[in-house]
Amino acid sequence: MQSGMERAVTLTFKKERLLPLDLLRGLAASVVAVGHANVFSNLDYSLCVVFFYILSGYVLAYAYGEAIGSDRMTAYDFAVIRIARLYPLHILTAAFVAVMWSVSVVLVHHGLSNLSKPTATGVLETITLTQSLFTGGWSLNTPSWSIAAELWCGLIMLPLCSSSRMLRAVAVLVCVLAYLATAMNGGFIGSMTWRYGTALGCFAVGWGLHFLRIDRGAWIGWAIAVFAFTSMMFSPISADGRPLLEFGYVVAFALVVLLLADAKMPEWTSGLASLSGDLSYGIYLWHWPLLCAVGTLPLPKPIKAIIFAPLLVGVCLLSFKYFEVPARRYIRSQWSSGKAAAPPAVETAKATLPRVLQLDRAP
Repeated sequence: MQSGMERAVTLTFKKERLLPLDLLRGLAASVVAVGHANVFSNLDYSLCVVFFYILSGYVLAYAYGEAIGSDRMTAYDFAVIRIARLYPLHILTAAFVAVMWSVSVVLVHHGLSNLSKPTATGVLETITLTQSLFTGGWSLNTPSWSIAAELWCGLIMLPLCSSSRMLRAVAVLVCVLAYLATAMNGGFIGSMTWRYGTALGCFAVGWGLHFLRIDRGAWIGWAIAVFAFTSMMFSPISADGRPLLEFGYVVAFALVVLLLADAKMPEWTSGLASLSGDLSYGIYLWHWPLLCAVGTLPLPKPIKAIIFAPLLVGVCLLSFKYFEVPARRYIRSQWSSGKAAAPPAVETAKATLPRVLQLDRAP
């Protein structure tokens, strides 16, 4: 019998799900949520976003690299796929934050202390997904600044996956220079706008790892993952202002992705890993407004935590099933050119799968 790892195929990119990475993606989003609850002593937990960028570079190359390189996927269709994946929940949570702010002003005559005051420029940045580029500050929904970098910097995958060696070489050079510029200007933690440079560099790292796929050494990958995530949360030495230490995390995350991407997981864990991947985006975007809302309750912190955790999971489950997936399908059905085709072998393999496994899930 095939394992869950071997049989779980998605209609979105018609490839096997990388379940170990799904599991870690949900874990990283949860670490960010806990960090925003002021549990940790420094800001190193925000480096989970670096992990997201490396992971995205790898998964996008895995999912669409061959189609882009063989001209079966146009730049337009790739952009539609990314917008359908990222934009709907981003704009929904931003609108939710704006409503929370407005209601708090009406009821108590001031905005919630942890919410950014909506401004014309901030709203423009939110709508256009250009957070921090003009204001250098936070967006309506604070964590969503990284979604802007995820979308725009993710377009670097087009030249990176191109069949043109010249385009690939230029893209790699741009990514390397962008990352170095980021490191010399306060690093990832210390600068908002310069984080776009980190994103470019990390996307290129993930893309490069895709050519070095390793199907052994999974236990080393899990050990590095435990060490890296534990260090981010509890290290007495902050990576803030220490570019070499930040780069150490980049190397650690790269090794984790490389060693675990093709790792097999026990059958009984596949459901949990898949759910972790499904809810990760929701956890990342919903946790901040829910933290702000629960934070207003006149209750002890432990009680707030007991309320917050199941509330977040419940909202993410509902959001994924009734908003994210339908919105993604609608945008792609309406905007896609329909020119992207799957290889015949993939269509044949897909046809042999039980219908229950043919789910529409994106990286």
